[in-house]
Amino acid sequence: MITTTEPQRSQDALRFALREETRSDHADSEAAFDRFDVTSRDGLRNFLSAQHIAIESLSEVYPDELPCGLNFDGILGELKSDISSLGGLGPLPTLAFSHMNHSLGVVYVLAGSHLGSKLLLQRVKNSAETQSVAAHAYLKNNHLPEVWKKFLSVASSQNWVDDRSAIVNSAKQTFTLFRQSADWVRREYV
Repeated sequence: MITTTEPQRSQDALRFALREETRSDHADSEAAFDRFDVTSRDGLRNFLSAQHIAIESLSEVYPDELPCGLNFDGILGELKSDISSLGGLGPLPTLAFSHMNHSLGVVYVLAGSHLGSKLLLQRVKNSAETQSVAAHAYLKNNHLPEVWKKFLSVASSQNWVDDRSAIVNSAKQTFTLFRQSADWVRREYV
């Protein structure tokens, strides 16, 4: 009998490994961002600023398009526009981190975030304070569902045994970078 904790097929092994082996990293990152009240203008601006710091930091290491069509330029443009419509925050840093061994782990974290973004977008739109703000472009993430579909196809296209550890470690580092970005914004602006 196959349980829900085992991959349904060997092609799902990478996605399963990423989900299982990064579960605590994902939870830590999510908890750091959950502390921002996205139903308030300041909270939404701080949330978006922390996202910007992490993604700008990644773009410094990966200036070119990543696998599956992930490109930071469009994402950063959305973030800058949204933050500006909320009054901006001033210069935001990039955070130093060690180069990640495999960019597919970065794609997993960013493309997978579109699911949570849809839920956050509903909270923002349902808030009396933020519903009329034109700061929804990043949370709409119109391009990330397509990147996610491509990621699923790439992840299931081969075994990935030789690269699995590097991909998982890259995803873990990416989650850590996002958590550190949220922590930085909370220290500096909250």
